[in-house]
Amino acid sequence: MTEEHANAMKTKRLPTKAKLLRSESFAANKFRGNPPSLRSLRLEAEIYAISRVLEYTGWNRRKAADLLSISYRGMLYKIRQYNLSPQPIVASTGTLDSNRNLS
Repeated sequence: MTEEHANAMKTKRLPTKAKLLRSESFAANKFRGNPPSLRSLRLEAEIYAISRVLEYTGWNRRKAADLLSISYRGMLYKIRQYNLSPQPIVASTGTLDSNRNLS
């Protein structure tokens, strides 16, 4: 929490109109045109949550469904609906060389 927010909470002051206008103009510049719809934001959040939980569970769909409090079939439907798939595991120590001598 910034000092300004802390002070505003202590005195129960609301932000000035100028501050609100600056924040509104920032939001307008960020979207450059029409802001996203509530539906598109909800879908984006749902895809993000499902993909993060699937990564967390190592793509154990049943555990992911339990963590998200949805049915297993619902999880399978959403995976197909959003065309989600596990990311391939990339070796972090360079390329794999099959000709390398392991002795």
